[in-house]
Amino acid sequence: MANKLRFVAAALVTLTAVAADSPRTVLDGVYTAAQAARGQVAYDRSCSGCHGPNLDGGGQARPLHTMLFLDVWREDYLLSLFQYMRTRMPPGKLEGTLPERDYIDILAYVLQVNQFPAGNQELTRQALDTTLLVGPDGPQPLPPSATVRAAGCFTHPDADTWSLTRATSAARVRDASDTDDKELKLSAEAPLGARSFRLSNLDDGHTEAELTALIGQKVQAKGVLNGEGDTARIYVLSLRSVGPTCDK
Repeated sequence: MANKLRFVAAALVTLTAVAADSPRTVLDGVYTAAQAARGQVAYDRSCSGCHGPNLDGGGQARPLHTMLFLDVWREDYLLSLFQYMRTRMPPGKLEGTLPERDYIDILAYVLQVNQFPAGNQELTRQALDTTLLVGPDGPQPLPPSATVRAAGCFTHPDADTWSLTRATSAARVRDASDTDDKELKLSAEAPLGARSFRLSNLDDGHTEAELTALIGQKVQAKGVLNGEGDTARIYVLSLRSVGPTCDK
């Protein structure tokens, strides 16, 4: 009986740890109905002229609902969508002219229109960094040709192949051609995983000697993701070392 209780307790601890490691998503009720109502007022005033009263888009303005919208932004944190809105909307000479609070409220309204549930706490600037935008079925594999970041061990299994092994899952990014200190720190600290990616396009901008010197190091690869599972590959646009060895 004591052993059984210990097993149950250990299982509960494991489940709690898994839950703690799981990112919060838009399915968890990350905005309030009142906030979305404010967002609708701000949207009608500043956004509906281009995106339409029903968020259907038109002309060069993309729709802001349905899978046409979600496939562009899902599996990424709300921060990316917020930053896009804040730096590019409204278009013309008005980009970034709305108060930050309005952009966040409009984002809450967009979530409501996409039928994500409301909750008891308003969406905040701080929460954007840790709230994942997913589809109605929860986290899913990234869509084809998504731009991604992954970290793992740089290997050269044969004369024609460069690979990332013991790699993290691919994380969605908006700019695959460059990186910054924050991303490099995330990749350096990320635990090695069980994924593998074939790396292509490395001959562009890298000499054989430079690539050979990276073998056995922990590297960050950014680029365009294609395929899934054993056939997954990254068309590399940025490659940086984030650790001298693959010990962790």
